Amino acid sequence: MLPRTPLYRWLAVAAVIVVVFVYHPNLTGASLSAYTHSSTIYGGDLDPATWVKKVLKDNGIGPEISYAARTIQYIPDAKERLKLTQVEHNLLPDDFVDLKANANTPLPVGKTISVHVKHLSRRDDVDASGLIFGASTTFDRFNSKDVSPVNEFRRWLTDGKGGSNGAGLVLALFNGTDAEMQEASQVLASAGINATVVPSNLELDMPGRYVDLVNMLYNHPTSAQRKYFALIDDDTFFPYMSELTRTLFTYDYRKPYYIGTFTERVDWLLDNHVPMAYGGGGVFLTAPLAKQISEANCLERRDDGRYALDANQGDRLLYNCIHERTSVTLTYQPRLNQMDQFGDPSGFYESGEQPLSVHHFKSWHRADVAKYHVVADACGEDCVLQRFQFKDNFIVSNGYSIAQYPEGIDFDPDQTEGTFDIPVDADHVGVTLGYKFGELRRSFSKTGKKQQWGLLDARLERDGKVKQIYKKSRSDERLLGELQIYSKAEARKAPGSSEPKSELISSSTFNPSAFFRQTPTSNPPSKYILSQLEFWWLRIQGHTRGHLVCFDYPAIAIFIDLLRWSLENIARPPSCASMLIPKADRKKIHEYLFREGVLVAKKDYDLPKHPDIDTKNLYVVKACQSLTSRGYVKTQFSWQYYYYTLTPEGLDYLREWLHLPAEIVPATHIKQQRSHAPPRGMMGGEGERERKPFGGRGGRGGGDRGDREGGYRRREAGGEGKEGAPSGGFAPEFRGAGMGRGRGAPPS
Repeated sequence: MLPRTPLYRWLAVAAVIVVVFVYHPNLTGASLSAYTHSSTIYGGDLDPATWVKKVLKDNGIGPEISYAARTIQYIPDAKERLKLTQVEHNLLPDDFVDLKANANTPLPVGKTISVHVKHLSRRDDVDASGLIFGASTTFDRFNSKDVSPVNEFRRWLTDGKGGSNGAGLVLALFNGTDAEMQEASQVLASAGINATVVPSNLELDMPGRYVDLVNMLYNHPTSAQRKYFALIDDDTFFPYMSELTRTLFTYDYRKPYYIGTFTERVDWLLDNHVPMAYGGGGVFLTAPLAKQISEANCLERRDDGRYALDANQGDRLLYNCIHERTSVTLTYQPRLNQMDQFGDPSGFYESGEQPLSVHHFKSWHRADVAKYHVVADACGEDCVLQRFQFKDNFIVSNGYSIAQYPEGIDFDPDQTEGTFDIPVDADHVGVTLGYKFGELRRSFSKTGKKQQWGLLDARLERDGKVKQIYKKSRSDERLLGELQIYSKAEARKAPGSSEPKSELISSSTFNPSAFFRQTPTSNPPSKYILSQLEFWWLRIQGHTRGHLVCFDYPAIAIFIDLLRWSLENIARPPSCASMLIPKADRKKIHEYLFREGVLVAKKDYDLPKHPDIDTKNLYVVKACQSLTSRGYVKTQFSWQYYYYTLTPEGLDYLREWLHLPAEIVPATHIKQQRSHAPPRGMMGGEGERERKPFGGRGGRGGGDRGDREGGYRRREAGGEGKEGAPSGGFAPEFRGAGMGRGRGAPPS
């Protein structure tokens, strides 16, 4: 074991790049054993080489690879954690070595470089005994392979050695049986989490159960020792517990405090008309305020059954209670994050910031934050997501990604990259998110100016030593522009190398980082990208691109020649307008699009039927792509769903195509009528505006919050929101008067 406070900590960044070539390269066929004679077991059930090869195999990578290694040594002598730390070395100074990853062969060890980090804040140094957290969920979510919060809880509620860091957790299970609560208690206890599992009050709806968590926390047996009572979602994560506790204790906990953050969406904030703390980022109450809330009867009902404080969201009901029945106002903490944006989250995780909380990482975007956080066991919490810029134009966002900028870093990396996707006009994205992120710099998606490897896996091998594996998919459309997919990729290849299909980066703490390149077992017939050939072939047949398809060369020689010509002369794949769609089906699609003005379709070409239109989902996607190519429809893509919006030109076109009179307009063109006047001020009260039926917390279009199946702490009959949701579901709807972020599954 390494000493508790060593002078050096190590991280070996292994980059595994897996590539499928268009033609077979000339491999040397050397074995890994030719480059190393050590097979030391670093800890865990598998030695490093076996573990890396297992991860690659589980993800369909290998066995033939190209390999390079790098070891990074951490020196904890920096005075502060910078947003971007400059390193006067190349990340990858050596060329790749072609290897065969045979069984029982260890990995080569890379050269060592040193980077300077802030003094190590170890997980077992954190004293969070002044905090207690409350969350509400269902046993189905708790026990789900996809959305269970246990792995994340283990990272920020324990000392990393099987014990608690002092923080308490009250987990309220909705509609859980005694056996389920007992099982949940045992799972949390075995993870080292100091948790109390209790049943939710079945007489309360979602907003009521959320506010009732305050009573549970304040009346908990350990409440006397707690200074802060926090309400969270089951998908809220705190990467830096030491920094969180330090920040909270800059406030006087003996006074009443209501601490939280806003949504990143300015439009939603304005539509809500109240400066409330949004629950997913974490809401922190001091003991004096928790006492006032417990005594304030926040759940008082009117004769009609509605809350006297009139709210259909949990965090809004909590705000109304605090605002109406105490004199406390919100203390805004910008480092907490609600994360109300869809799409690629790289702009956030690669910003170099140190977020006190993250949210929505299992729904509105996908991020395995528990794996990101493993690197803290090597270099301390502060180095999680810390950025290091190397001389060869690589930037490592520690634990999240390794990004290479082939054309150089001639931009300001301190500006957040605008990778996010929100359902507003593209020109308004920067304004909508501007107060939170500042002016966003232009995204490098589809420009070829950025190559990114995202974390695939990570493990602690022993104290102070973590191995990571990063992945880059060659089919990732963010990484190359349309022309570059076919031509510029070859120009960027090193001499003697071949065209890749997918790439992965693996990194290890205290161990070498390795880059692997996968090669095909036979010679493809063309120098062009095989995956693109297969994709086009299947699209012509009207099917999805599924498993790897092997074509017989003589049978498709003519097709390849035609494809070669099209690749050389056309900047994008052939227009989908040429697909033969029965007129009756096309009419159904056009009628629906004209009637609603908007349309959502899942990116699933095998789906036998569109959920809203009685026709194949493939027909809907292709018809809308055809309309998009002619400027009649505007398309946005987010989390495997296409969002189509009818343009003014499209309105005229469809009106003529359907032979409709001018007085008939889409539903999105009909102004919504208010039942009463909007509020006079920003604080709501008696004049609070009527909530739109599709607005989650007011003005959030498209229904309830996307990951809150049935509603986000809503009071709707039968809708139990995140608590009662089926695990992992996300089925947005895009209809009605306005743009929306999507609706969860129907209430059960």
